[in-house]
Amino acid sequence: MDAWMPSILALFGTLIVVSFTAWLNTRAVSAQIDALRAEMKGDAQSLRASVNGDIQSLRAEMKGDFESLRAELKGEIQGLRAETRQGLAELELRLTMQISELSRRVERLEEQRGGLVRP
Repeated sequence: MDAWMPSILALFGTLIVVSFTAWLNTRAVSAQIDALRAEMKGDAQSLRASVNGDIQSLRAEMKGDFESLRAELKGEIQGLRAETRQGLAELELRLTMQISELSRRVERLEEQRGGLVRP
């Protein structure tokens, strides 16, 4: 037993050193993983803030575009209304003139034929 004892103690010593080294390496890897997690979380938050800012600026830009489009359409609609009113006024004038002309023709025909009786 005296011959095996130093070898066994050396083996146990080596096992303790290997186990301790593995434990230290595991702690170092865990610290690196935690650091990467924190970095990724920070990157994700900054990306989220950037995207939110971009979305807000796009909303503001789209709102401005919609407002200018609305104003442009409103102007176009008012122009079309004015054109329609003008067209209706011209049509009414032409119809009034044609009705007056027809009335005059009827009166002349009545005078020529000797007075037709209107119901």
